[in-house]
Amino acid sequence: MAIILRSGTAGENVASLATRLLARYEGLPRLARASFRALTAERGLGEAKTAELKAALDLGKRLAAAGPEERPVITSARDVRTCFSQRWGSLSRRDCGYSCSTRRTLFSQRWKWCEQA
Repeated sequence: MAIILRSGTAGENVASLATRLLARYEGLPRLARASFRALTAERGLGEAKTAELKAALDLGKRLAAAGPEERPVITSARDVRTCFSQRWGSLSRRDCGYSCSTRRTLFSQRWKWCEQA
């Protein structure tokens, strides 16, 4: 959520802002159900940030509602990289990292790629 919010306020960094909002609304489900008006009344959220946050939460709801055949199957680090590359590979430069937990394994990887001009 901090990535979506991008910045905090003069007295509160973005991670604290995200944590405060999640605590105030007791998690993502209630935050997603909060009205636009209620969110814009929160310190650190103006209309633009609220619109971006509501849009991201709505996309999450749509993804959760999608059938399993519409979701990518992730079984390895290579699958994660392929999924991220398809979504963000057109960017000129991107640092990515991920952690994935399965029943048997926890793996992390960090990589960097650059688009050839």
